[in-house]
Amino acid sequence: MAKITLTFESYEKKKLHKALINVDLDEEHEEFRLMMHASDYHCAIWEFLNRIRNELKYGQPKAQRGKALELARELMLECLDDYDVKGHF
Repeated sequence: MAKITLTFESYEKKKLHKALINVDLDEEHEEFRLMMHASDYHCAIWEFLNRIRNELKYGQPKAQRGKALELARELMLECLDDYDVKGHF
């Protein structure tokens, strides 16, 4: 069993808080991998949305391409909203 201790400091109350996560790697290997790479997924999605935004705002997309980019961005935001993470982007 893997044991991971996460520690963070609350800036509001200046108190130290700890979170302990126990994972059985034999049974939960995939869940562990997803958890360990969650920030990578977050960064990739943020970068994807930012690139689309920049292309729509500063690029000179043709009408069809612009519509496709807008649709891709709307679909991504809709998916994020379905998983209750939209507000984080």
